[in-house]
Amino acid sequence: FLPRHHPYRKQAAAFDNTVEEDLPPLPLTGEEVFARVEGLNCVCGKKKRSPPAKGVEDQGRPCWKKKSVFFELEYWKYIPVRHNLDVMHIEKNCCDAIIGTLLNIPGKTKDGVAARLDMVEMGIRAGLNPKVGAKKDKLPLASWNLMLTEKKIVCGSFFEMMVPVTFSSNVRNLVSMEDLKLAGLKSHDCHTIMQILLPVALRSVLEKPVRYAIIRFCLFFKAICAKVIDVSKLEKMQADLVVTVCLLEKYFPPSFFDIMIHLTVHLVREVQLCGPVFFRWMYPFERYMKVFKGWVRCRRYPEGCIAESYIVEEAVEFCTERMLTDASTAGIPESSKPLARNASKPLSGATMISVYGKEMHQAHLCILQNTEDASPYFIEHLELLKLLNPRFSKNKKWLKDKQNQTFAVWLKERVSNELQFPDNNVSETMRWMSSGPNHLVPTFSGYRVNGVDFNTKERDNVRSVQNSGVFLVADAMQVSSANDKNPKTDDMDFYGVIQQIWEVDYYKFRVPLFKCDWVENVRGIKVDELGFTSVNLNRKGHLNDAFVLASHVKQIFYIEDPLDAQWSVVVRVPDRDYQGADSDEELEDIEVEQQPFEATMPSIETFDNIDGDQHSNYMRPGGEAIWVMAPSASTSKVARSIALKIKAVQMKRGRKIVSEPPITSPNRKPATSKKAEARLTEANKATFPRRSPRKHKATQSSKDVSARRSMRPPKAVNSKKAVAAKKSSSDRKSAKSKSSEDSDDDDNITGGLRLLKRGMVTMNQITRRLIRGKKLKVNCNADGEPIGKAAKEMQSYIGVLARTKIPISINDWRNVPLDEKDKIWNSIEDAYVVPKEWKKLVITSAGHKWREFKSKLTNWYIIPYLDSPELLEFPPDDYRSIEVAEWNTFVADRTSQQFQALREKQRIKRKENKYPHRMSRKGYANFQEELAEKIPIEELDRATMWIKARQDKSGNFKGPAVKKKVEKIENLKRKVSEGEINPEGTDDVLTLALGNPEYPGRVRGVGGFVKPSAYFHLPKRQKLNVEDSVRVSVKKILAEEKENIIAQERAKWELEMEQQIARERAAWEERFQKLEAMVNGKEMPADSPKPVTPLNDLGSGHGSCSRQLDKAGLKVTEIEAAKTAKKKLDLGEDQQKVVEENEVFVDGELNIKLTSIIEEEVRNDLTPKKNAAVEQVPVQSTNIVQSGCKLAIDSLDNIVAEGTIIQVDVESSKQTIHGVPLAEENVRVSITKSIVANALLPIPIKDEILFVRDAIGTCIAWPRDWVIPIAVDAKQQKHKIVRRKKKDTYDDFFDHDDLDKLPPNLPPPLKTLATWANDNLKDGITIHTTLGEELFGYPKKVAIFRRDVYAMTNMKEVSGCCIVMYMSFLYQVLKKSKMLDMIGFIDPANTGVIGCGNPTERARSLSVSYERGKPGQIFLVPYNSGCHWMLTVVNPTEEVVYFMDPLKRRLITGEWRTIVDNSIKIFNAQKHRKGRKTVQWKNCAGIPEQMGDKTCGYWIMHYMRDIVEDKNQEWSAKWERKANHYYTMENVDVVRAEWAKYVMKFKDN
Repeated sequence: FLPRHHPYRKQAAAFDNTVEEDLPPLPLTGEEVFARVEGLNCVCGKKKRSPPAKGVEDQGRPCWKKKSVFFELEYWKYIPVRHNLDVMHIEKNCCDAIIGTLLNIPGKTKDGVAARLDMVEMGIRAGLNPKVGAKKDKLPLASWNLMLTEKKIVCGSFFEMMVPVTFSSNVRNLVSMEDLKLAGLKSHDCHTIMQILLPVALRSVLEKPVRYAIIRFCLFFKAICAKVIDVSKLEKMQADLVVTVCLLEKYFPPSFFDIMIHLTVHLVREVQLCGPVFFRWMYPFERYMKVFKGWVRCRRYPEGCIAESYIVEEAVEFCTERMLTDASTAGIPESSKPLARNASKPLSGATMISVYGKEMHQAHLCILQNTEDASPYFIEHLELLKLLNPRFSKNKKWLKDKQNQTFAVWLKERVSNELQFPDNNVSETMRWMSSGPNHLVPTFSGYRVNGVDFNTKERDNVRSVQNSGVFLVADAMQVSSANDKNPKTDDMDFYGVIQQIWEVDYYKFRVPLFKCDWVENVRGIKVDELGFTSVNLNRKGHLNDAFVLASHVKQIFYIEDPLDAQWSVVVRVPDRDYQGADSDEELEDIEVEQQPFEATMPSIETFDNIDGDQHSNYMRPGGEAIWVMAPSASTSKVARSIALKIKAVQMKRGRKIVSEPPITSPNRKPATSKKAEARLTEANKATFPRRSPRKHKATQSSKDVSARRSMRPPKAVNSKKAVAAKKSSSDRKSAKSKSSEDSDDDDNITGGLRLLKRGMVTMNQITRRLIRGKKLKVNCNADGEPIGKAAKEMQSYIGVLARTKIPISINDWRNVPLDEKDKIWNSIEDAYVVPKEWKKLVITSAGHKWREFKSKLTNWYIIPYLDSPELLEFPPDDYRSIEVAEWNTFVADRTSQQFQALREKQRIKRKENKYPHRMSRKGYANFQEELAEKIPIEELDRATMWIKARQDKSGNFKGPAVKKKVEKIENLKRKVSEGEINPEGTDDVLTLALGNPEYPGRVRGVGGFVKPSAYFHLPKRQKLNVEDSVRVSVKKILAEEKENIIAQERAKWELEMEQQIARERAAWEERFQKLEAMVNGKEMPADSPKPVTPLNDLGSGHGSCSRQLDKAGLKVTEIEAAKTAKKKLDLGEDQQKVVEENEVFVDGELNIKLTSIIEEEVRNDLTPKKNAAVEQVPVQSTNIVQSGCKLAIDSLDNIVAEGTIIQVDVESSKQTIHGVPLAEENVRVSITKSIVANALLPIPIKDEILFVRDAIGTCIAWPRDWVIPIAVDAKQQKHKIVRRKKKDTYDDFFDHDDLDKLPPNLPPPLKTLATWANDNLKDGITIHTTLGEELFGYPKKVAIFRRDVYAMTNMKEVSGCCIVMYMSFLYQVLKKSKMLDMIGFIDPANTGVIGCGNPTERARSLSVSYERGKPGQIFLVPYNSGCHWMLTVVNPTEEVVYFMDPLKRRLITGEWRTIVDNSIKIFNAQKHRKGRKTVQWKNCAGIPEQMGDKTCGYWIMHYMRDIVEDKNQEWSAKWERKANHYYTMENVDVVRAEWAKYVMKFKDN
């Protein structure tokens, strides 16, 4: 297989004493193999065996014994690769052969007497001939044999290896230090040892050619098993393998080369034809065979057991995936499930530490530098530094250092200022990060990051695994010297060991960090010629940059270098692929656990002699040998025959017996160095090496290689030596780890006073509970105050938050930013289960505790030390979270004269408290809970609580004033019990005894968190929402405008009145003159016009003025009032309000008279003209007819009120009510009794009358379909109603719909329903049911009347109940298809124009339906504009609306579009989303157009059916563009049939 002119072909002595000139054999094709085996006659059994091969003369005989049955397939002989070579077993057998031969393991070694005799027979390597002794046979040590000390080194190296927990099995369990061998190797153990561990263990043993040959062979398997293989490198890989096998042939015995070693030559060809190895090897099959073996319960029938268990597993998987979506697997812990394995979580309990100063600053800065949202702030801050420091604007190192020092403080102020504006763009992450982390840090000894387990070094020292090694590729600023002002930034490799694992707490979330000891890049890392990276863990660097994000590192582990114990070889843990396909068992089985091939293949020219034909160094120096047998008397003849055979063969070939090994070349270096010899000596001393913890020395650079690393997730980097800039050794200072720890402690000391014995309260248990994801529920009493143990803990936690998050430099709690207060509330919500109504309580309590903390600092740490300013220079050491700048500001404020004066004033005010309580910090709520154990809760009124709170343990009171008040309270209680005093409201016993009322915000004897209005049940002030507030403001503006208009109209009216009075006076004077003339005998002309008078303008027009006055009995004021009333009737609604201001108010008697006049005016205004459409029916003098009725909403079963129908003999189209046309489909009614008081009116009167309870005694409009007349006896009926010739709407309530004559070609289900309805739906009987909450979110009553069935059979206009019933049917279809999360429905009773409330209520109703839905869910909203059905499909998440009008008109505008837009805006506000500026409306112009004028309802039902049946939800793309889609009558009949079939299910209701 070597190239034609390769030097090894001429080296006969180094191989088998022959010169190789043959070419490599070509692989046989399938056709050639088939031709050779086609004539074979296979004889099964062992009776007739084929004769053995006889050598050269029998070479023509085929090597196959039978023809494969697969050749019966037509294509089999044309396949290039008919049988895959299993790399797993080839690798295992090669590993067993190498380890067994090196360690001379009995039964595993390829060396022995037979192997040596083969070499004697071949006439090669005469120095390795066995020597027969009297008792034992001696085999000289060959180049492949390890000496005893080397065996101890190799086995000891394996014994010392500790690998990560998921890397392989525990290698230590495979090593036997007594027998110096490896035993019990599984396939995966051989896989790991062959590719990674064996090359490291052999670094200090064997001769260099032999060692490099084995390492080259191991590196080949590592390359061939890689996940990614470069096809262009396969030829070189094959060439290197051939040379490697030739090297093994030079230094290993011929018996070593069995078929497994030879098969490696064909692996590269299979990779070229079949792809990567890990898709074809046996690991998944072997693992699944273990599952099959576990299924065998009866060993007599293993196949049956396996088959039954397999069927059961498939059935269970089918049920869990298709049917039981919410089911969980029993017996499998959550941590073992795929999602849990890849999650990030702690692996140990938390240990809480308090961190301050430099160390916390480094951790916080590391997180900020690796947060994407903080990148713009870093750029802005850097530009600001350049602007403020122009002198250093080009000094990159100075700018980087300065930014690291000042960025955190600048960011806090910058984000705080930005949050003051409501339209800021600050993300939620930056909002919490800018405030800084919690100084209480939980630490762990183990942590899982993206499915990889990491441990601290301390935890690894007591375990058999090594999970503390980390590797990072990061951008680093490389500085050559202290004067280097322009350092270079480039990728660098960093190797370290995890010392601590932190979870930095930002209250809302936590970020895992690793604190590591990093290896110095200059003198602590080296790469050898084999590509192995070695690090010196004793050389530590980057001490000022010890933190790294847990998600940015990769796991590695270190193996102690056998050449030098101070150095460790780096082994990178491979990535596990297909993490996104954990649920796929097949992909899990073929997961590969090897990293890409990166090591350098050593060249043979560097260690082997390829020129000339010389004997290789096939013998080991020294006197050691292998004793293989102890011959007894029975075996002495065999031993003598072996010796004679050896001598005969050598004499035959004319060679001398060589008993000594060849002389070693003087130019060749010894096999081991001085360090290796020392290690050999140590290995000889101890058979069992022990691991002893090493004390690492820290090397700290005063001027670090990298000023700051901007870390990012590691990327694939070529393995090469990472070279940093040179630095002088004088700049590096070494320090012990103890001094490093002392420096960390110094960072946590502020230098201020330390007065607390137990330290400050940190509430560690809350952080531990948050890590476990648990919350405590806080209970409350009847007054809503928190009580219990959890409430006390919550109050303490509020104090901790207020102390650590709110700066003490702020003067007043009202000046604290609202965002900081909200953060306190959010932290409480994360830690406890509390109602949202407690937000104000929590923030108020935080304010109290913040003020108490400032008072404590003042009284303990400032006031007593005013004479010692040096003690006030630093913050108290008890509270290390206080910054120096904040402390200095606080001290300056507290030592000012202004504060001293205020403090004195408050001290005097506190002395005025005559009745101090003795409850300490319990509060009245917790104190009442304690007393309730002894005293009934009914007796603990606030007066009793006030008394108990001022008693000591002995029941005594402090001071005569308290005792006097207690006696007064007891006397008042006695008077109340005797009935002398009746306390009401706030004037109870305690208020009367203390003599002063309650202040707002607290109730004495109850607590500060209970308001007087809530405790005493006082009427609450009406709180207006935003919409109502705007309405009130608009009303005020309109009122002002109204006053101006009224003033102007009043001036005009007064002017007109003056002119009218003048005209009337003139008229009266003229008439008096005429009367005088008549009295004097003169007469007026008969045709003289009648003068215009106020009464003529108002009255009927007959009779004289005196008669009219006598008839009405009115005075002048009555005339004016009547005139005003008529004027109100004549004006429109807009002008009527103006006239109301000018009404003449009269006494109660006049109102009765005015009523008759107003009725007469109404009668006159509504007097119908002659019309052919109106049938003349004899009527009495009064044309206003009233009749009783019942009023319903949505359906006739839902009766909400009783009232009176007010009918007049005028067409409905010409009638108005409250300034709005009455419309033909409505009736004028007056509500007399409310049944459902809170029901919304179908046609409200603007925003004034909305509910049934508000409309009692008022005339309103009501839909005719929902008015049920009450039958009146004929004797009691006094008035006859004017009937219209056209059929009245009320006929629908009677059984006039003819179902006997059905249209032809009706769908069978609809025909069946019509036949049944004709016999059963009579006398008001309906098909009714109550739909569940799952359809609309609330129970929905639906009734199908006879007229509904009639409309459906005759293609008439359908009602809303029919559409609701079909929507219920479609819901069942969605439920069967498991599409409930995709499509939802909205009740058309909440969307239409008639009876659905005002636009605001309809928008809110839609938004409530959106909130009940799932993200991305669309809603089908039928909408009736009054006489036409349309369909609106709303996607509130994406803010897209699809409009479908069966008439294919353009997009709708006006009220309905505004309602839908507002509903989406309300939904976004509830979800705290900004949303779009405008909602995107799309007109579905490609929908089928309706046929006929009353078929719109059927078409929208079919639209909804098509949307529901479209599982891919591609209906929008189909209908958005214009197309010739249409529905035939057969399509509509399908909808009608489904509707009828579904309705028939409820006929028995």
